[in-house]
Amino acid sequence: MTEALMRWDYVCNVPPGKQWCKHHFQVGRVAGKAVTVPFNSEVLDLNRLHTPTGFVLIEYVLRFLLTEMGVKATSDDWESILERSESKFFKEFSGRTS
Repeated sequence: MTEALMRWDYVCNVPPGKQWCKHHFQVGRVAGKAVTVPFNSEVLDLNRLHTPTGFVLIEYVLRFLLTEMGVKATSDDWESILERSESKFFKEFSGRTS
């Protein structure tokens, strides 16, 4: 199976001895090799880097797919559908308002 180049992970139970952020962004491998960048006098393996994030709403992912990745919407009013869904989330499940 091909590994994703970039992914957002949620790890409910971090393995013993690990200290990952439960919500994190991670860069995968390309053709089986880790993506690396120079860092100080060393090389940084981006696959070993668990960059912390917060929760990511599915509405944000869908909006990204529709606006940035060119996925075709199944409804002409997709934006208002996503806005209503986000509003419901923030009103019912979160102390934040946006």
